[in-house]
Amino acid sequence: MILSVIRFGIAAAEPSYMIEKSWAAYRKQKELDVYGKGLPTKSTHVAGCVHPQVR
Repeated sequence: MILSVIRFGIAAAEPSYMIEKSWAAYRKQKELDVYGKGLPTKSTHVAGCVHPQVR
């Protein structure tokens, strides 16, 4: 969405690219997806499963 403001002439390119780069760095630091939600953990445990895990 940030880059679409450039495409439709709503905002200047340079400030918009700076915002996009800042958002990308923040997302990486906080481990967020493109929508700003936390990424799922890499757990192999299935909720509600009572069986032991076999590795």
